[in-house]
Amino acid sequence: MKRNNDYWFNREQTWIKQRIHDDLRYSADLERAFNDSLNSAIAKIESFYVRYADKSGITLDEARRRVSSFDVKNFSATAKEMVDIEDFSAYANERLRIYNATMRINRLELLKSQIGLELISLNANEEARFRQYLSDKYIEEVKRQAGILSKNQSRQLMRAVDAVVNSSFHSATWSARIWANSDTLKSKLDTLLTRSMVQGLNPKALANELRDQFTKEFKNSRYMAERLMRTETARVQDVAQMRSFRKAGIEYVVWVAEPTACEECQDIAGNNDGIYPLQKAPGIPVHASCRCSKAAYVPNEKAPLS
Repeated sequence: MKRNNDYWFNREQTWIKQRIHDDLRYSADLERAFNDSLNSAIAKIESFYVRYADKSGITLDEARRRVSSFDVKNFSATAKEMVDIEDFSAYANERLRIYNATMRINRLELLKSQIGLELISLNANEEARFRQYLSDKYIEEVKRQAGILSKNQSRQLMRAVDAVVNSSFHSATWSARIWANSDTLKSKLDTLLTRSMVQGLNPKALANELRDQFTKEFKNSRYMAERLMRTETARVQDVAQMRSFRKAGIEYVVWVAEPTACEECQDIAGNNDGIYPLQKAPGIPVHASCRCSKAAYVPNEKAPLS
């Protein structure tokens, strides 16, 4: 009896380590994408100052002059090319519409809109990549539980992938959170750009200062994206696991804490040795970036689970 339960527990511990490794790989890809976007944004700022600044530096009045028809055409062409290439969601299209309107106001707004285009591209790609990643992780978990499921039960769970991936968690979907995070970043960058115009620094000093400030804000935004990835991946995998247990007739589970579990998760693992009736087992994630899991448990088991 104990031997079989130990097998499931140890299996889950190994799986937690693999998931943490997968998270790190995804985070590395995310870091590269954010760094590419940051460098592109900085290049746009430097180009802006080269074009409009004289030796005494660019003034706020200069930045607020009307954009030329050439600028409008260039921006519109870039936006159209993005729409043709990218598979934009409703979130991306709404922001693109706004930037198309505001960039005509003045040169400062044009620069802000150009930065906005860069963020749209970054987040549209992130949204698509994240959706695929969550779908893959849900399917991976269902396949991992195949030993306790019939083929028909596995197929039923597979068909639910889109509904599970796109469902809300704590009153918001992951895609809405990605774009809310992007909007926060855009607002902070806009503030930095406006303030920079008032300082009256020479273009080179101004560009260097903005690079440092932009780097900090992009790093903070990337951290939020990574945390969202870990949290949502834990959610979809837990849904797949718990649905598999229900279909297999599993009545009890044991909590398996991750190696660096927080105090709250350690308490869950310590309560009654972490053993819970399936219907009363705590949901995962318990908190943001939670990487704990659950394993099947049979109190008076007489036969293997699979």
